[in-house]
Amino acid sequence: MFSSISSIAGSVLGCIRKDITGASPWYFDPLIRFAQRVPAYSGNMIELHFDRKHWFDFSLRINTQFDRVLIPEWPLREQLSCSLQEGYQQLLNEDRNGFRYGIENLWFEYDFPVNADPSLFFDLHRSTGSSFNKRMKDLAKVCNLFGYTPPDGLAAQLNLLEEQDLPVLYYGLMFSRQPQFLRFTVPNIEPGQLAAVLQKINWNGDYSLVEALEAQYLQSFDKVSLALDYNGQLGSRLGVEVYTEDTDAAVEMFHRKGAFNKDQYQLLKQWQGKVTLDPGISTALSELHEREICYVHKRINHFKFLLDNGQVTGKAYLYYCY
Repeated sequence: MFSSISSIAGSVLGCIRKDITGASPWYFDPLIRFAQRVPAYSGNMIELHFDRKHWFDFSLRINTQFDRVLIPEWPLREQLSCSLQEGYQQLLNEDRNGFRYGIENLWFEYDFPVNADPSLFFDLHRSTGSSFNKRMKDLAKVCNLFGYTPPDGLAAQLNLLEEQDLPVLYYGLMFSRQPQFLRFTVPNIEPGQLAAVLQKINWNGDYSLVEALEAQYLQSFDKVSLALDYNGQLGSRLGVEVYTEDTDAAVEMFHRKGAFNKDQYQLLKQWQGKVTLDPGISTALSELHEREICYVHKRINHFKFLLDNGQVTGKAYLYYCY
């Protein structure tokens, strides 16, 4: 089964590559080679780094609605350590058609070149309305399933976020990074309030970078999310994810500022709309997911600024799904 799933995943990216014109085709080669080794889950994210030798990182999502028929299988059999495989199996609910602890989305994020376990991102009781204490207990249980020791002071830090009306949307177990840490994604922050919010949660980073980011870029976006690293205290490294309905205008703004090269520009300009799948790929995906799939839909989901070591770097998150 897994060889057929993997060949489909690589073929889907091949269809997308054929649909991108005016840019060199070679940049997709590492992604397609990797996709030949992973299952064809319904949602995927390509991280396009603007100024890095290895342009791409890759994430795949297991969703309890759209990937229900694939959830009971062993995901990424050759790409996960035994501890992560075992943790995944223990995360399944009793009917093996979903996840425990109110998890609706499970993301595996691979850093290129791939030479380590992926980081694991998940929501937690997103739709259940569970109390803070319940979420903290279940977060500890998820960490334990994957052999991850929660850092000291975790509950107090998350409680501070709650008190400031900054609930966490996604938690990340950063297995792909050394040293490992826990990441919080905090959504729905007003672009002009970034520095003020960081002060309220006792972030101890470089505020001059934050102020420069607010002045030069954030006014072009509708909303902001924070990616906070925690390992006993909030790290100085900060991710600022930015969202807009007008991604075309954002691409042109980055282009005017010289943020990326011409191939990256062509890729971003065309990462929207839908691609008609080749008939054989459409049939295979439809049979695999037990629903009709004729197209792959693509969009720029968001952009991200990384503030670290006195520098600001950028990337785009290119989503595709079926």
